[in-house]
Amino acid sequence: MNKTTSYSKELNNISPKKWGDYLKEHSGLPGPRANIELAKAFSRTATLMDFKRYARLDEDEAPENTPEVFLVFCGILGIGEYLAQEHDGGLLRQLRNLANDRRWRVRESVAMALQTIGRKNIDRLINYAESWIKGTLLEQRAVVAALCEPDLLHDPGVIDRVFEMLDWATASIIAYDDEQDEDYEILSKALSYCWSVATTAKPEKGKRKIERWIKEQHPIVNRIMRKNLSKKRLKEVDEQWAEYWLEKLKD
Repeated sequence: MNKTTSYSKELNNISPKKWGDYLKEHSGLPGPRANIELAKAFSRTATLMDFKRYARLDEDEAPENTPEVFLVFCGILGIGEYLAQEHDGGLLRQLRNLANDRRWRVRESVAMALQTIGRKNIDRLINYAESWIKGTLLEQRAVVAALCEPDLLHDPGVIDRVFEMLDWATASIIAYDDEQDEDYEILSKALSYCWSVATTAKPEKGKRKIERWIKEQHPIVNRIMRKNLSKKRLKEVDEQWAEYWLEKLKD
């Protein structure tokens, strides 16, 4: 029995009225890692009403790195489970708004919720993503972080559309060009690994695109590509190519 299954049994054995206390007690927060297995168990056990109630907790009620923010994390994962089964425009708008939250665990749970949708229906996720990618920098971050997950990148057509969204987000970096902006840095960090994940899924196309962006000679984009080229996954795809372009970026 894995941890998620074990937690599901625990939740089913206690009153739903006590779920909040149980989640906070076993949240792992404050600390470096929230209890993701418990959050997943809750998202598969509780009701939509529970998900909505927890996801609504704001920063005053649920500050970062507290047991209370874990409730928000759980609620958002639950919304992802629901949206994997049903389309709900209101819930989707709520999820998109939460992608802009100042709490990083909340933003991370939004990306995870999108991945849950994609594992059930990748076309639905792509359709949602193509709207979000034209939004704020943090909405773009949610999209690329969600889609650049190896188990979602199997279909060649899906990978092509992911590359298009990576192009859009990278173009946003050039257009916005404000290193002092926190959202700009958050998107930059995501792009610093997402390109390597997508390129591993479709190497020849990804390599051409990375080369094209390096030729833009934009300092932040070069930094992003340097970090991607340094990833082990890309060196396993084509070490000679990766080393060549890393050397070029030193010039």
